[in-house]
Amino acid sequence: MVQRYSSKGEAKAHAIERQRQQKEVTYWPKGNRYEDHAAIMRSAMNYAGRWTYHSPDVIEGTEVVMYRPTKTTKDYTVFSQHGGHWYYDFPRPPFLLYQRYEWTNAETVYICEGERTSDVVEALGLPATTSLGGPTRAKLSDWTPLKGKNVVILSDYDDKGWNYAREVAQLCLGAGALSAKIVMFPGVKVGEGPCEWIDHVRAASGDAAVLPELQKLVDAATPEVYVPPVPEPPPGLQLELQTLADIEPETQQWVFDKVIPQGNLTVLMGESGVGKSLTIYDIAAKVTRGLTGPHADQPQEAGMVLFLSTQDGLAATIRPRLEASNADLTKVSVIPGFRELDNETKQELAWTLQLDRDMSFLETKLRTLQEAGVNVRMLVIDPIDRFLEPAPVKKKINTHTLNGRLAQMHPEFMQEEVEPSKKKIDIEKLAMRLAKLASDTNVAIVATTQLPRGVKGSSKLAQSMRRAIDMGPLLAEARSVWMIGQDLENQNRRLLLPVKTNLCERPKSLAYQITSGAIEWEKEPPTLTTDEYQAKVDDYHQDQRRAARDAKSQLGFAVNWLKLELSESAVPTKTVQREARENGISIATLRRAATYLNVLSMKYVFAGPWNWTLPENYVDSSEEEQAETESFDEGAHEDAQR
Repeated sequence: MVQRYSSKGEAKAHAIERQRQQKEVTYWPKGNRYEDHAAIMRSAMNYAGRWTYHSPDVIEGTEVVMYRPTKTTKDYTVFSQHGGHWYYDFPRPPFLLYQRYEWTNAETVYICEGERTSDVVEALGLPATTSLGGPTRAKLSDWTPLKGKNVVILSDYDDKGWNYAREVAQLCLGAGALSAKIVMFPGVKVGEGPCEWIDHVRAASGDAAVLPELQKLVDAATPEVYVPPVPEPPPGLQLELQTLADIEPETQQWVFDKVIPQGNLTVLMGESGVGKSLTIYDIAAKVTRGLTGPHADQPQEAGMVLFLSTQDGLAATIRPRLEASNADLTKVSVIPGFRELDNETKQELAWTLQLDRDMSFLETKLRTLQEAGVNVRMLVIDPIDRFLEPAPVKKKINTHTLNGRLAQMHPEFMQEEVEPSKKKIDIEKLAMRLAKLASDTNVAIVATTQLPRGVKGSSKLAQSMRRAIDMGPLLAEARSVWMIGQDLENQNRRLLLPVKTNLCERPKSLAYQITSGAIEWEKEPPTLTTDEYQAKVDDYHQDQRRAARDAKSQLGFAVNWLKLELSESAVPTKTVQREARENGISIATLRRAATYLNVLSMKYVFAGPWNWTLPENYVDSSEEEQAETESFDEGAHEDAQR
């Protein structure tokens, strides 16, 4: 299948990188010339190994020499024979296979990565060979001698070894091999292969157990299926046309009910504090155990969950929440970021991963885990805006403290302003890369994002979605979008409502209760739809705004009434309160109005009642010595009046 990218520029950039990694070798002698093998050996520092490629019907041969420039490193050098002399260069293609004359008559041939491994396997009595030039030059060798044979490829346990094994399998099948199997060796570490596995078996069971154990691995391996190479495209730009009858249908798998699809991007959004993280922790716990939600119609497969999370502490929040949800903690891993030992300061540096900057590291980590046999089912990015590098903004210079000349002398005070569309374009590209990564690795990627608290406007959910931290491109690229909302009648109840579902019919909403920091899912789905819930939320916010306006208007009425009531003289407090009630003014509103007017509370006779008066009507104590005066304090006189 052709790898497809989002644009011609991106596709060309990847093609250039592949060409750089698989750079073709020049084949005509260009290196130093040597007269014999002795001269070759003298040129190789710390000679450590030597392998010869030749066959009885070919006069010219090729030497592969391993040497060690230092005690800890090793390197390989290729010398080829041209016209009776040896040169420091590769031979002309196609290359001969190693020891071809030894295994020509064998029915089953074992192919290894490297000459040393081939020698070890041949010492077991098995016909073995390898190709010249390492794992990246397999296509330059002549594989036609394997026509009509069964091929077993013994793979090293690393990325290069696995890629080499798959490429060799296709080359052998294309050359006419009857079958091709790839054998992976259990119990070896990354970078090891057949030699280390053979040593382990010998140490555990002896030499006699090696061949039977190897045969068991060969019998258990699945034969590779030949995929014909893509034909060379015609010159010029061509628009492709594919017939659907040639495309194999795929059944959509789900990580959690019909909420989180496998191999796709999912967005979980909600207001701040509604419980997005708590919800995704509970779902992750079910994924680690292979458990299903309340409405699942098929069993789920247990697997590993990866978290990108900087919002909560690992020990204080994430682990306790996962334990409360009965998660298998051995199948949960967190990616906190990068760590590196700084050569200059000799200290360990640590920093957070930024998706728009470090996406390639995340892609590599996912693929490495999968190639190592780890069943990664879900990757959680919680919340996604915490993993986006903030865009630089233009600083404004305070002209009172920094004049124009100083700004010219210190241009670091000014930063280049980013265009408003720049961030949107970056998020769109990021969303496409996340969706592509989910599809390529068949991992469910779940990103949480926040809706602003107290969304205003109509009941259409699309308007509130567009306010979700400028994540419109992310929501457009996602195949499943769900919203968490709080039940307006029960503060411990949450609703999980579908917003966008492209992979199935409109699923039912879900509901759950939050008790003691854990989630209890309700068996019966809520009857409230997403649009109905959003309409209720809009009505609730409208009621709040209406109540605020009413309170403001009531206060204005009370201020005007109290000002008129106290305009001529002081009035006893009880009289003011009684008349306020008769005019529909509550005592609380009356007190706020009194505070607004700076009303004074005073006594003219020591044993007499308290009175309210405006500051401009205040009678100075020098004119009336018996008068007692206090500034008004809300609620200070109610106890005195009792």
